[in-house]
Amino acid sequence: MGDSELRELMEEDSLSPKDKKVISETIADIAHQLRTPLTTINLLVSLIQKRGLEETKKQAYIQEINTHLARLDWLITALLRMSKIDAGTADFKHDKVELSDLIAQAAEPLMIQMELHSQVFDFSSGGRESFIGDINWSKEALGNIIKNCMEHTPDGGHISVIGRETGEYTEIEVTDTGRGIDPEDLPHIFDRYYRGKNSTGQQGAGIGLALTKKIINQQNGEITAENREKCGAKFVIRFNKHDE
Repeated sequence: MGDSELRELMEEDSLSPKDKKVISETIADIAHQLRTPLTTINLLVSLIQKRGLEETKKQAYIQEINTHLARLDWLITALLRMSKIDAGTADFKHDKVELSDLIAQAAEPLMIQMELHSQVFDFSSGGRESFIGDINWSKEALGNIIKNCMEHTPDGGHISVIGRETGEYTEIEVTDTGRGIDPEDLPHIFDRYYRGKNSTGQQGAGIGLALTKKIINQQNGEITAENREKCGAKFVIRFNKHDE
């Protein structure tokens, strides 16, 4: 998937010098981000090749390699998607996106993980809220937010998504019952490559939330993050109304 997107970028006939610079920087970013997981994979492979290694340890190392390979795929794909947006070559549709469909599709790939951690997920909306945008890009953005909340919510915690609509905008509010966002991290949480104090998983690369912000901004929207009064984090996405 990442290879095809990279070829699309490189084969654009209309690329300006600025666009080519963006692609060049993206390739450099990918190379930098891949170093750590590749080093870890090489180490694990050498451990597996040792004679007399117990089968249980071998299987554990193989599982860890698979985890790092999945992370590599995610990193490359996310970086390439950000570069396409930066270069202005990303194709965003202008369709009617129903919030109920968007939320269900964004959360579906994460349901098993939440169940394994006994996390409760719920979403509510009036059923008719919508905005003009691209459901696939929006699914990527909202999925990153939900995943971030999941990774920072303890076992047995609660993640909630609420859809609302006013005359001026369509809103999606995502909350969790985790530890919240460190005050020092709040101003930088959507910055590319920023790693907060409690960073974990894919979001720890400082890419997921940065990509989310780019996708939302591209669709006449904005996103904010803050801490809830009692506990946990709150993300609010607002898509401004388009002339129809």
